[in-house]
Amino acid sequence: MPYSVQCQEADALELEREALNMTEKERAACDPLFVACDQVQTQAMLQTVLDSLTHPFYVVDTANYQIRLANRAARRLHESGVSTCYALTHGRREPCHGSEHPCPLHLIKQSGMPVKVEHVHQDGQGRRHTVEVHGFPILDGQGRVAQIIEYCVDITEHRRVMEEHCWEMAVDEALVGLADALIDPSFHIEEVAATVLEQARRLTDSEHGYVSSIDPETGANIGHTLTSMMGEQCSVRPQDRSIAFLPRPDGTYPALFGHALNTGRGFYTDAPGRHMASIGLPEGHIPLRNFLTVPAVVWGQVVGQIALANSSRDYSDRDLRAIERMAKLYALAVQRMRRQVALRNSEERYFLAQKAANIGSWDWNMATGKLVWSEQIEPMFGFAPGQFAGTYETFLKSIHPEDRQFVIDSVHACVEQGKDYRIEHRVVWPDGTVRWVFETGDVIRDSGGRAVRMLGVVQDITERKITQMEIRKLNEQLEHRVAERTAELTEANRHLQNEMQRRKRLEKEILEISEREQTRIGRELHDSLGQQLTGIAIMGKVLQQRLAAQSPGEAARAGELARLISQAIEETRQLSRGLHPVAMDENGLMTALQSLATTAQSMSGVACSFRCEKPVLVNDVSTAVHLYRIAQEAVSNAIRHGKAKRISISLVAKRNRATLSIVNDGRRFPKRLPRKRGMGLQVMGYRAEVIGGILNIQQEPTGGTRVTCDFDARPKRRKGTTTNAAKDAKQHK
Repeated sequence: MPYSVQCQEADALELEREALNMTEKERAACDPLFVACDQVQTQAMLQTVLDSLTHPFYVVDTANYQIRLANRAARRLHESGVSTCYALTHGRREPCHGSEHPCPLHLIKQSGMPVKVEHVHQDGQGRRHTVEVHGFPILDGQGRVAQIIEYCVDITEHRRVMEEHCWEMAVDEALVGLADALIDPSFHIEEVAATVLEQARRLTDSEHGYVSSIDPETGANIGHTLTSMMGEQCSVRPQDRSIAFLPRPDGTYPALFGHALNTGRGFYTDAPGRHMASIGLPEGHIPLRNFLTVPAVVWGQVVGQIALANSSRDYSDRDLRAIERMAKLYALAVQRMRRQVALRNSEERYFLAQKAANIGSWDWNMATGKLVWSEQIEPMFGFAPGQFAGTYETFLKSIHPEDRQFVIDSVHACVEQGKDYRIEHRVVWPDGTVRWVFETGDVIRDSGGRAVRMLGVVQDITERKITQMEIRKLNEQLEHRVAERTAELTEANRHLQNEMQRRKRLEKEILEISEREQTRIGRELHDSLGQQLTGIAIMGKVLQQRLAAQSPGEAARAGELARLISQAIEETRQLSRGLHPVAMDENGLMTALQSLATTAQSMSGVACSFRCEKPVLVNDVSTAVHLYRIAQEAVSNAIRHGKAKRISISLVAKRNRATLSIVNDGRRFPKRLPRKRGMGLQVMGYRAEVIGGILNIQQEPTGGTRVTCDFDARPKRRKGTTTNAAKDAKQHK
């Protein structure tokens, strides 16, 4: 690449060589030359420092976008010959522009201030990466922006984590948005259904949908939110429209909506017309691109449904889980409203019966203190017919002690202040039973405005109060379950993340320990056993020479012994190289793979070759070891299980990515792969994951198997694994 610092490094080396041959006088005459040399050395040192940075770092000329200085991470972004910032970072032929690629250089030139922008890059596999670009101005002597410094940070994973967090927040927000409608008794079923649909559509980006409840008497699935949609969007013939869908004679429901009600389980599909429960759409119905539905179930009974359609994106499992949580709360609300309706109907019937029969009337003569009850009141207070003494004091004694003062104050407020007398209070029967009654009354006054009588009606409302308390308890349980479930999910998510991190650390440590142990064993084989065998082989040669003249037969046997020992030495060296095959230099992987192919062919008789047309330099020893182990396992599988006759190992690099391929001509895959795959395949997959690679195993069209591992050709330094691998490799040397 045409970076000026490379030329400066070469000039610095030439100046240093010339300076070594100069006399003191000559050096004094060439002070400017030494100053220039120092400047070049300083720039070379600066370049070395920048090359140690893991993020791409480069300096851009604002006049022509030319790169004046770049570190190693930046130079590896693209193939050689790139000279402008937009070609380096995007492979573009023109400067960046637009909202997806705002140009930092333009922004800095306009403001003169540092900027931070986000770009979307694509790797060699077409995957999109979100990159944070930091830019800083470099001013000339006149205070103008002459150059800018840029460095890039990949924030794709951070964005993914934030998206998951935002999704959980959106689900919680949707559930909180339902709280009033689900808990407040003043909401009608239509209002609750509309609120649930609004939150569900917003959460899933759905264009259409409905929320329904099951009529407990007829079993009809009533879509409470369908009326407005039919009037505005549906072109189905009026006679074919309906908001109530009756079950079949066998109690099941038809079509896609019925499948969820019949099974009691939610589902989604991105091809509604091909679903097994689909019966087609009537003429004029809104076309369905995708469909998601969840039944509302409480205590094992389906009481309603949430259905959504035509999301702007494909539905997913997390959409289904979120709507399932919403449906649980909606089911509790439907059950509560059913009880409210039953209670309201009961109260209306009871009120009409009392009004028709004039049940529970009373008359209190305030001048004489006599209180007259109708015969229907005595049973309400637990008295037998004729047992009530007929006085105000006896009435007060039958009131619950905790409510007695409240009743006295209410009567006083009605008599003295003219307030309404409409109260609820408890009464205690003679046998200790506590009941609730509701009283209404009014005062009759004389011509002077003095209260002389008080008339009223009393009702037994014990059942209503019990139901109200049950509803209140149900509301409290609903609120508690929302809070409890939210806390449980938060804690479960935290534990899951911790467990995943712990398992990854353990798996990583296991591989590191395995590599270190193999390195130790290989070193001992080479340094201990190998040296001892070498000594024995020398002794055998010496013995053969001594016996040659005296006993040729014994000398031949000693020679054979020396040959076998030499063969054992070679096998020991092979084992040592196999246990730690990769050298610490950047060519180590290519050398190790060539050795692997040679060893495999010599030991198994299977034709095995290695091909690498252009050097693929892997500086990270840990990455090289993982790649070698993947190739080693693939070759071993091809020989042992695939019964291959030819195996080809290749290493190819293209721009920032490289691919390791192992292809064999062995047996075809079985029609059914075993559920539990071997440990070797699992370890291969994990090794690829550790180095940020992608492992792919597929059958070749003509038979055999292709194993590929696509990896970053410029891997970042990984803390721990690289250090250990480098240490082991150094000790092995």
